[in-house]
Amino acid sequence: MPTFPQGAVDVVDAPSAQAAARTLQAAQELAVDLEAHAMHAFPARLCFLQVGTDSDVFLFDTLAPGVDASLLAPVMADPARTKFFHAAQGDLQYLAEAGVRVQGLFDTHRAATLLGWPKVGLADVARERLGVELPKEHQQSDFSLRPVPPEMREYIANDVRYLCELGRQLRQECRNADFLQALLLDCARMCQEA
Repeated sequence: MPTFPQGAVDVVDAPSAQAAARTLQAAQELAVDLEAHAMHAFPARLCFLQVGTDSDVFLFDTLAPGVDASLLAPVMADPARTKFFHAAQGDLQYLAEAGVRVQGLFDTHRAATLLGWPKVGLADVARERLGVELPKEHQQSDFSLRPVPPEMREYIANDVRYLCELGRQLRQECRNADFLQALLLDCARMCQEA
């Protein structure tokens, strides 16, 4: 049974953002998600950028002074590093607007869809593959709230906590089904169009 990172690091100022970006430079696989303030304000704006590895979860508070998503531009643009997203299309657009272009994308939602799985939401896939329950009651919350309520913080951390392992499993399933290269080409196209 794989192990998953415990807790999460709050990235709330320039020094912690720079330290997190340095740590992420060492990772070859990243789990990425974001939360935007879209349902509660216009224009929408990026509120959190969550990035996980096999050992860490970082919660970049992009509303905090000095916490700029563009700090992650070099690692996100490196095609040699895999970036696991679940349903990446909207996230890629927010990141592009923040000056972050993604290469090396593996979209677990797209993979599960192509594999013909009947349920392809992150909570469904995590339950099916890892036996993990991911409550989704904060899916439409106001992510601009500060301070962040503890249960909302846990929700956004969990969106990346299990994603590297899920991504590896889905990548292997796609390889076994002999359409991994086609999926990767589709992911590259999504990145270019964002």
